[in-house]
Amino acid sequence: MTSVGLSSRQEIRSQPNAGLLTSPRSRSVILGLLLAIATLALYYPVHSHPFLNYDDSLYVTENDQVQAGLTWLTVKWAFTTFEMGEWHPLTWLSHALDCQLFGLDPSGHHDTSLLLHTLNVLLLFWVLQAATGYLGRSAMVAALFALHPINVESVAWIAERKNLLSMMFFLLALGSYRWYAREPKLGRYAVVAFLYALGLLAKPQVITMIGLVQVGGQAMADRYAYQSFLGLFIMICWGVANFQPATRTSGASSTPILAKAAPLGDPGTWTQEGHTSNTWLAIASLAILLAVAAVAHRQLWYWRDSVALWTHAAEVTSGNWMAEDFLGGLMLELGKPQDAIPHHYRALALNPRDPVSNLNLGSWQQHDSSPARQSTITRRCSVHPARPRC
Repeated sequence: MTSVGLSSRQEIRSQPNAGLLTSPRSRSVILGLLLAIATLALYYPVHSHPFLNYDDSLYVTENDQVQAGLTWLTVKWAFTTFEMGEWHPLTWLSHALDCQLFGLDPSGHHDTSLLLHTLNVLLLFWVLQAATGYLGRSAMVAALFALHPINVESVAWIAERKNLLSMMFFLLALGSYRWYAREPKLGRYAVVAFLYALGLLAKPQVITMIGLVQVGGQAMADRYAYQSFLGLFIMICWGVANFQPATRTSGASSTPILAKAAPLGDPGTWTQEGHTSNTWLAIASLAILLAVAAVAHRQLWYWRDSVALWTHAAEVTSGNWMAEDFLGGLMLELGKPQDAIPHHYRALALNPRDPVSNLNLGSWQQHDSSPARQSTITRRCSVHPARPRC
């Protein structure tokens, strides 16, 4: 029986005669493969998604420096620009590499984001397992991270490549720190610092501190949970495993105890007295994962194109003049001005100084209304309000 809390290496040593499917190393590989397959299967639809009309244009489709590919001028620009209000040169170079490889085919850009998310899932699984020795808990945390709908925005939105990159280097830095702590040396510490610096070059979110300062126009967004929810997932999985009741049988009496061993997949999960609790925990875990994956699949459907995204945003929020504004612009691009006008009127009702809706309505009324009404609308467009972006 493997003792609770042993590292994966110790577990392997304690079971020299374990079979292929019973050794901790084999189970780790199998669980890793299952995590990768589940992640790829859930997010594969993004392969056919187009670019979105919100920030994807600024990061890729209308950015001449990025579209030039990995040239010296692009590298120099990436390390000196504060475009989009942030300094994240590694993110710019990642988009430039995609443009060099795939041009403006959105499939390639989406595939890169999906592969990065899948890599992050596997890195999280590896880091937790190596640090704690708990195979089942680590797999459950990684599965929640892989399938939870809160992360759909970071994976399905090409403009959020910075989230995926920063998380990757953050996890690599965490794993490397354990390597350094086992044998502290200057060279090992330099590797940890280098990986952490790369995370900062992708997005400053890897600075683990309480966010007291709002960056950009949004105070809350799903993408802000990509890293911060890791602690929540760990707390839930470790908490459930530690306080799951099991039964110790002694003679004719049964005494409830609190299990201290690892959950699903770990040897000696609920202490050696029985595995009923482990079975029910496995069933509950699978049910939870299926539920969050179903919600994530539905959430992914809203990201299939710009019209679906902004229509959903207008439906689930109130006072969202930007959603109406973007919907109106999309209808004009699709050659449907009669469908665009109601959206622009709703945008103006929410924000009378919205320049885009004022100009579009003014242009429309120039042909379909009196000059006096056109002048009234276009005069509202005297100041261009800052668009909240992050």
